[in-house]
Amino acid sequence: NEMFVLPGYSTSVHLSQEGLLMRTSLKNKLINSNTALSKIDEFKSQFTNGNLKRALQEYFKNRTVMANYGTNNFYIVNGVELDFTPMNKEINYNGMLMHLKQYYKKVYDIDIKNNDQPLLICIRKKSQGEDIIYLVPELMVITGYGDEDRKDESFTKKLSSRTKSNPQDKMNQIAQIKNHFYKTKSVRGTKKLKSGIVVEEKFPN
Repeated sequence: NEMFVLPGYSTSVHLSQEGLLMRTSLKNKLINSNTALSKIDEFKSQFTNGNLKRALQEYFKNRTVMANYGTNNFYIVNGVELDFTPMNKEINYNGMLMHLKQYYKKVYDIDIKNNDQPLLICIRKKSQGEDIIYLVPELMVITGYGDEDRKDESFTKKLSSRTKSNPQDKMNQIAQIKNHFYKTKSVRGTKKLKSGIVVEEKFPN
């Protein structure tokens, strides 16, 4: 299976003697080209019903998947629901009840091919209770890599060459992120945000 590196970054705000500073760290996500469904099919060929559910739960629990449609959202999987499929799991969309196959066709113009696949579950905490999201494995790709990849020396070397960079390259990438930030609509052409925070383009000393 092929994998590719998705570059990104994370930010946090810190109070210093110079004022509020936004700390930027470069982050990479490793994306598997195979879908979550292909992994489920792989388990199905190895395990029977009782063992299958346990194996799937152990593999997918707390694993991050990425949607291969729309805005490519990321989800942390909490479990696998073998009793639900895209054909029998209904959701409420704008006051209308429809099963997931209908929903993806109507909203994303996506034709789900496997009508019998189980669903992944993502539980998100809300201020009041929880929000349960049902994910279609066919439309999800797996992020990260497993123990078998870690044992592959050629894989780890290739990964290291793609993700490691020298300090100057990192500064250049962060400068590009900074420039992108100052070109956004809410910041462009102003030195002060609505919150009252003064924006300066220079790097701190």
